[in-house]
Amino acid sequence: MSRIAILKIRSGDFNVGFDVSLQILRQGGSLLAEIEGRLPPQPNLDGFYVSWQTRFRSLNSSYRRSRQFKTAEDGWEIDESTPTNRAIGNEIEACKQLTKTLEREMKNWLQDSARGQWQKIRERLLREFANRSDPIDLTIDARDPKLWKLPWHVWDLLEDYPDVGISYTFPEFDRPSQILATHKKENKVRILAIFGDDSELDLEVDRQLISELKEANVEFLNAPRPQTVIERLRDPQGWDVFFFAGHSDSEKDDGRIYLNESENLEIDEFKNALKEAIARGLKIAIFNSCDGLGFTRKLADLHLPVAIVMQEEVPDRVAQAFLKEFLAEYATGTSLVRAVRRSQERLEAFRELPGCTWLPALYQNLGTTLPTWETLRDRSPRDRPAIAQQLRRVALISLAIGLSAIASRHFGTLQSLELASFDLLMRNRAIEAPDDRLAIVALTEEDLQFQDRMGWQREAKSLSDLALYKLLEKLQTYRPRVIALDLYRDFPTDPDIPELKQHFNRPNFIGTCLVGGTRDRPIGIAPPPEIESNGRLGFSNFPQDANGVIRRQFLGMSPDNTCPTSQSLSLTVALAYLRSENITNIGFNSNNELEIGSVIFPKLTAETGGYQLPRSEAQGYQVLLNYRAAEAIAPQVTLQQILEGRIDDRLPELVTDKIVLIGTIAQTYQDWHLTPYSKGQWPQKMPGAIVHAHGISQIVSAVVDKRPLINTWPDEIEMLWVLSWCFLGGILILLVVEIYPLSTKERWNSFQIIAIGFFSTAGAIAVLSALSFLLFELGLWVPIVPASLGLLLTSGGIIISYFCLNDKS
Repeated sequence: MSRIAILKIRSGDFNVGFDVSLQILRQGGSLLAEIEGRLPPQPNLDGFYVSWQTRFRSLNSSYRRSRQFKTAEDGWEIDESTPTNRAIGNEIEACKQLTKTLEREMKNWLQDSARGQWQKIRERLLREFANRSDPIDLTIDARDPKLWKLPWHVWDLLEDYPDVGISYTFPEFDRPSQILATHKKENKVRILAIFGDDSELDLEVDRQLISELKEANVEFLNAPRPQTVIERLRDPQGWDVFFFAGHSDSEKDDGRIYLNESENLEIDEFKNALKEAIARGLKIAIFNSCDGLGFTRKLADLHLPVAIVMQEEVPDRVAQAFLKEFLAEYATGTSLVRAVRRSQERLEAFRELPGCTWLPALYQNLGTTLPTWETLRDRSPRDRPAIAQQLRRVALISLAIGLSAIASRHFGTLQSLELASFDLLMRNRAIEAPDDRLAIVALTEEDLQFQDRMGWQREAKSLSDLALYKLLEKLQTYRPRVIALDLYRDFPTDPDIPELKQHFNRPNFIGTCLVGGTRDRPIGIAPPPEIESNGRLGFSNFPQDANGVIRRQFLGMSPDNTCPTSQSLSLTVALAYLRSENITNIGFNSNNELEIGSVIFPKLTAETGGYQLPRSEAQGYQVLLNYRAAEAIAPQVTLQQILEGRIDDRLPELVTDKIVLIGTIAQTYQDWHLTPYSKGQWPQKMPGAIVHAHGISQIVSAVVDKRPLINTWPDEIEMLWVLSWCFLGGILILLVVEIYPLSTKERWNSFQIIAIGFFSTAGAIAVLSALSFLLFELGLWVPIVPASLGLLLTSGGIIISYFCLNDKS
């Protein structure tokens, strides 16, 4: 997509410098960057321009008086055998020197300045020009057209970038306020060409150049009366281009064109006709005549998109050469501003008129898009009611498909896809550091064999009483904040090891049990008998989805007789740690939501996000589990490493003031679960102890580090999100139809519309996916599946509706 760099010149003058700003915009108006700066003083620049202007006008007058020029292929030749022509030669040399001086002063003014305020604008422009992936043009935005007259194209930044076009604009602009119906009968560029007073002019060349234009419908008016000009401007078919050749002049902000030997028109005298022509689609006005800069202010007030004028008196041959080059470039697909710049550069062949390359100037209304020859040729007859009708159709189709997507979501049809997208978002997040507040003692198959070799009676247990005692004895010496045992022990400790019972009753020890009566756990498991307080007890149940994946986390649920605690193991451990951090503000707010410190844990309902759960599966206090995107949730060591003293040097760092979680990862006990990180034909499962570690880390990190929890929008906002993307899909196709109208194209262009619609929709879905991923990183799960589906179906529905309507017509 093309870009535009707008250099805004505001308060100041050449003596003190100018306040300036640079804006970089995408086509369509979206702002990419804005930089403030200041142009340094250049007191002599204005005076040098006036000196060149005076000399150039004198030279031009001499040409008109002289009849001793000979035509040559590359311009004009001067017969130096006469005194008159020797004098003209001297004038040319003097004008050439002034041209060089003015260009040098202009370059110096715009060159590197010691004042960094201007330098940063130069550097940004240079970067933008160097980015050749998207075309860019430069617009000088100045209230005083005197600044337009300066030779901006000699700026050193532009030397290596010949495709950067230059235009001018006023600070105030607006698009046409009214669009009238037109009745264009064929896809050709409609040109109203007016040839005015031709005294001492040869306008036949201009006439021939315009008449040779292909795909153009030209109406010529030769030396017309003012009334004729006004009447033809109001033609119901509308005009694309208004062209004038002849004599003209300017005075301040006004201009006058001479229609014949006795009559002329000022802009104010036919402004209403111009307004009507602009409302019917007039895009370009070309004044291939002298001193037309005064027209631009009046034309800008009428919101004309483009005006091309000559800013000084211009010789016939220069005006004709510019017109020839411009039409050749523009009519073959070159953009408007590049066509003007290339045509300006080719005027350097007129060496006897130094500075004539500066004469053509392009005014641009930034409130409108610059037309191409192709868009002028394909202008379709449209009016506001037709566009409004198309928008209504888009809105109705978008609403119908959007509501269907929302209904499908409500009835659970999209749940599997939405949960799959949840898993995909979870797996592709940025890598996080492990949680150094946790340490995991993971019981492996080797640890089981180690206990057997030591003769410690395990029976069916993963951890013998003696091994557990030795482990707790060693860990407690390093003063951990919390020790949590994720192993079921619904039996008393070995009476031969009374110290183990003492460890169980330490205030920093937390045990677990299993609540029964659930779908996946009909029978509960009791806690260790030695734990007397349920404040040091947490249930280990996981809420699993229908496919066995753990995406949610229990914080609490109603206890049963077997497992007498209402808090999950992860919540009990996290609260014990947070209390040691002096975080005691724990309770339920007025909305019955758990609040720890200043963090609210949003309770999951049966219809949270992409879930459509049976009521029985949404019981208890559940939250979405925001897994820590780390290769390992926390440092992990084994029983054998600790008891054999292999890592004694690391234990102070691993255990002191930390949460120590003891659990099994041995395949023998099958405490392995599917998570969002499990994928493929043979998905890798995660040990239950590691899942608990993620749950503990989520709570502690949310309260202490403000790590985001995964939340969702209210139902109303989610519905608006889905409907908005559906409407966007329809608008995209509407834009395609605007560019390639189905009613005026051959069948192969219908397929082109489908292709462009497909890629546009794919791009929109890519943007939707990227935005959804960004929001997920920030802790917000948005409806990506119904929005994508709605966008795709709406795009297809709009295309089908247009084909159907086209077939009927």
